Amino acid sequence: MNIRSRPYITKVTGVPMVELATRAMCGEKLADMGYGTGLYPPSPYVAVKVPVFSFEKLHDVDTHLGPEMKSTGEVLGIGKTFEEAMFKGLTAAGYKTRRDGGVFLSVRDSDKDEIVDAAKKYATLGFPLYATSGTAAVLSSAGMASIVVPKIHEAASPQAWDTLPIAALLESGKVRYVVSTSARGRHPARDSVKIRSLATRLGIPCLTSIDTAIAVADSLHSRYEERNTELVDINYMRASKKIIPFVKMHSCGKDDIYFDCFNLGRGQEIDSPESLAVMFADRHSGVGSYGVALICRPDDERNDARMRMFNMDGSEGLMSGSAIACIGMHIYEKGYTNGRKSMRIETWSGVKELDVLTRYGRAFSARVNMGRPRFEPASIPVRLDGDRVIGRSVNIG
Repeated sequence: MNIRSRPYITKVTGVPMVELATRAMCGEKLADMGYGTGLYPPSPYVAVKVPVFSFEKLHDVDTHLGPEMKSTGEVLGIGKTFEEAMFKGLTAAGYKTRRDGGVFLSVRDSDKDEIVDAAKKYATLGFPLYATSGTAAVLSSAGMASIVVPKIHEAASPQAWDTLPIAALLESGKVRYVVSTSARGRHPARDSVKIRSLATRLGIPCLTSIDTAIAVADSLHSRYEERNTELVDINYMRASKKIIPFVKMHSCGKDDIYFDCFNLGRGQEIDSPESLAVMFADRHSGVGSYGVALICRPDDERNDARMRMFNMDGSEGLMSGSAIACIGMHIYEKGYTNGRKSMRIETWSGVKELDVLTRYGRAFSARVNMGRPRFEPASIPVRLDGDRVIGRSVNIG
């Protein structure tokens, strides 16, 4: 274990690594120190340590990592999942996690069997693939298309390599990530070293191992962004996972997950509903949903409940008629309205009224008054002139 990693691991896991190691050196057994007996329960967090480099200030230094230490610092990303922790670590380390543009791939022969899995992940995310001839041939054999970029030594005049296609590609802004590995003997004159050096000078994240490339792709696929990750206070970290009951309700063809926060205090509802939405709101996995909603106590005592609705990307929705109907039926069944069937729900778009319809004393439907429809282009919103969008022919480019 790297000596600089021990404080991080101790903080995240709660296991005093240095103390246990010292006692072990003095002859004590781990079992006698409580390790593995439940004294130190598993951490509810996932942590990723991301190194910080200063290659852009050091010329002719290969960014490919080896046994020697090249980082000038490091950051710690903590999250509920590996993908969230990875995104936070990369962002804190200064990497720009972009979801547009292309990926350039050039790997050594021993990595070509593994590069296919990494390339598939980026292709699934919509990234165009650029590759040197050998890597492109491997991708092609796996049924994946890529744009072949000649290596530096394949050009007629490799001396002026800054004018070659591979340099022009990186400088064009079309490439967001470079995946580059090389064989032993990382000499400044090698193609791979020049490619990594140029990528670093241009601020393009350069991934020098297949594992890292796959981890970055998984983080990009998770939809995490700076606005929808949980802020973890390392001074008040949870000792165990929080158990949060939920219900799943369906209305108007829309499935959502609902967290009943009615009996929680104001400000204690959910630590980070944005990150929960990213984690749970996936129509094709888990319990399957389009979004996450919180059922909270109202700010105004004249109303019956307050709704907070979050989309799959963690953004907070202004209102949702189907969610309002589900919340009305839920609070009626829970007895929060004392049997009243007409109620008022607070949303970001104002207070909405609804009536719950019952059958044999049970709620079976709800009618929500969403107000009069508005057809002004600016209210929808769409980029059209005039004052209505009904009965018009529109050319879509």
